[in-house]
Amino acid sequence: MLQTPINFFHFSDLLEMLTHRLLTTKLPFLKPSFRLLSATHHFNQQLAKKPLQKAPLATATQQERGELGLTGGPNKSPESFQAPEIEKPEFNDVGVTRAKEHLNNYMALAKNRLSYFVVFTANAGYCIATDPAVTNFDYTQFWLGLTLGTYLCSASANSFNQIFEVPYDSQMTRTQTRPLVKGAISPGHATAFAGLAGITGSALLYSFCNLPTALLGAGNILLYAGAYTSMKRRTPMNTKVGAIVGAIPPLMGATSTLGWAGLVHPGALSLSAILFFWQFPHFYALAHNRRHDYLRAGYKMLPQINPKSAQRWSFGSALALWPMCLGSYHMEYTGHVFLVASTIANVLLTGASYPFYKNMKNKEATRLFRISLVYILMISAFIGIDVAYKRYEYYSRDSCPSTMIKGYLGMEIDEEENSVNNKGNEES
Repeated sequence: MLQTPINFFHFSDLLEMLTHRLLTTKLPFLKPSFRLLSATHHFNQQLAKKPLQKAPLATATQQERGELGLTGGPNKSPESFQAPEIEKPEFNDVGVTRAKEHLNNYMALAKNRLSYFVVFTANAGYCIATDPAVTNFDYTQFWLGLTLGTYLCSASANSFNQIFEVPYDSQMTRTQTRPLVKGAISPGHATAFAGLAGITGSALLYSFCNLPTALLGAGNILLYAGAYTSMKRRTPMNTKVGAIVGAIPPLMGATSTLGWAGLVHPGALSLSAILFFWQFPHFYALAHNRRHDYLRAGYKMLPQINPKSAQRWSFGSALALWPMCLGSYHMEYTGHVFLVASTIANVLLTGASYPFYKNMKNKEATRLFRISLVYILMISAFIGIDVAYKRYEYYSRDSCPSTMIKGYLGMEIDEEENSVNNKGNEES
């Protein structure tokens, strides 16, 4: 019994019908709007294939007919020839994998791991700006509004970026495996996904958070997919704009709980400043090692345009991270755990950026790039640990290690704060 895969109607089929030539002919004013949706991924494929040249059967010789297994004389018409019987192939049920493939394409368009990190920084900004003694933790706002809304906005920005850069990504080794470059998904399909993600994410931020957070989320899409993407082939200033994009999510977390006041919250601003300055040693080290890729794609990066400036920015940004981390601790938005971890991380990053500043070679760039990844992982992890510890200290002060250590050392414990904490424990 033959088993064949089941074909379903997909959204790409709908796009093909909407962009049919007859529709744009009858409605010429829609042609510019449909041009993007009707685009295909054949830019990196052969534009045409040369058809095979086949001799007509009527002019074939008797020997050629015999080799083809055909019977009949040379003067007979092609319809009179009889082809040999061909065995029917057997089909096996291979299952339906299209849904999984689409999911993988969407995750690649969203740059899943990068979007997870963006969500984490937004959540960290929320937790830093939320005082458990003053504001109750709103789980619906945190998970459904801030977390999901931020992820969708990040996915939209990353998808639009890949749509606009398809011809250039195909020239770079690092980006040749992206779904649009491989032709795994059409630009029209990717555009629909990016637009839907952006609208839904902004709507969630507005509905469950507030207007300032929604404006920051939508503005970040425009800033990344519009300004940053277009500037990459025009000016090396694009990295500064990209750094601003990376610094906005903590402010989104702060505004989601504080409104407009979250834009000037010192704790959220310190985290935004850390993310801003970290991106220069991280990206300039990457851009130096990938300089041939960027040159092929026509991107103007500072390590190629002005190497000395890139070296100064990398080392100067590593030094600027010290007061940002210490200031966060001094203002008591982070605690002892973060102070120790950030000091170790800053020593490592400064130690790796100085050789890069003195001698910008592949060895120094590779070491700086790897240390920058270790740095941001340490900062992110210990911010999460520190925030969780401070909340545990508030809700369970009697059993908190810091309280026990203070008691063992004979240090005084604030009785007023302790009574507030005990009241919080009774209410919870």
